[in-house]
Amino acid sequence: MKRGPNSPFSSAPFPLAHGVKQKGGLATRATSPRLPFLLRVSARNPLLLFPDNPRYTSTMLLHIIARGKIGRSPEAELVDRYAKRISWGWKVTELPDRGGQIPPPSQTPSRTVAMDERGKQLTSSEFAAILGRWRDDGVRETRFLIGAADGHDDVSRQSADLLIAFGKATWPHMLARAMLAEQLWRATSILAGHPYHREG
Repeated sequence: MKRGPNSPFSSAPFPLAHGVKQKGGLATRATSPRLPFLLRVSARNPLLLFPDNPRYTSTMLLHIIARGKIGRSPEAELVDRYAKRISWGWKVTELPDRGGQIPPPSQTPSRTVAMDERGKQLTSSEFAAILGRWRDDGVRETRFLIGAADGHDDVSRQSADLLIAFGKATWPHMLARAMLAEQLWRATSILAGHPYHREG
């Protein structure tokens, strides 16, 4: 295999991504408030160091498509708090409680996850593993559908790639949006090796 100054197999010094500073065996993002945690640099994951590598520059877009206007509310503050911590692509689309078409994926291939009380109850680690597998398989966008107070219709459920439930209890759909944002932050932090998540 060809070895060059920018090859992960080269023993020569290599350039770090923009805004990343080397600190011992770790690289830390110094300029981005959305990535304050340390990125472990190792031979097992040299792609973190190379901004020209498509797997570095093309993270999977996490797209929440939710019914209802969250406005200025405590739930909105929670969503914003966790969204700022997520280093992956991030987008939120709001639809009216009734009517309005779910937009098509902006990037393909894509996956659709519907938040539904009939869905699977996953641990945070299991959720992270699914997102990580989709990302590594080349999925460019994952859409998370949150229905209105009455939930999803049968068509939305059947067309989804995965149904997920936050336990057996019923949650207000605005609060479910904040809970989803937290779980997406937790999942991406698990995949990045951040110590935020702790197994029970």
